[in-house]
Amino acid sequence: MGQLTAFRINHQEIDAPKHEAVFELLRRAGFVGALWRKPTEHQWSVVGEVDGLEVIVSCLVGDQQDGFFLQVQNPKAREWLLDFLAENDWWDVEVRAEPIHEVAEPAPWIALTVVIGAVALFGWVVTSIGLRGG
Repeated sequence: MGQLTAFRINHQEIDAPKHEAVFELLRRAGFVGALWRKPTEHQWSVVGEVDGLEVIVSCLVGDQQDGFFLQVQNPKAREWLLDFLAENDWWDVEVRAEPIHEVAEPAPWIALTVVIGAVALFGWVVTSIGLRGG
């Protein structure tokens, strides 16, 4: 995946690994970088809006010839991305429509457990001070 190859984007030639060239193409189309809360096998992710549809594109490491594939969240986003890539002469990029899972927020019972622990600790400290007579 580290080989540099010349690609044309908007009539401008760039030397970059193919997955980085696709990232640049999407960035120039108005997509912005998306941050993931947990490191994963993602090379990069971008998010943009197309005709009222939020499109999240993630580049994941794969065993394909190019060593990567693109993942979007639904078939409609996949169809748009395939058309967009074809318009820019990128016919050979694999695009998969799979649900994109983010890291879940901690359950509320965790916060409740922390609060109960803090109250118990405070009660023990107060009790300890009272037993010493101080």
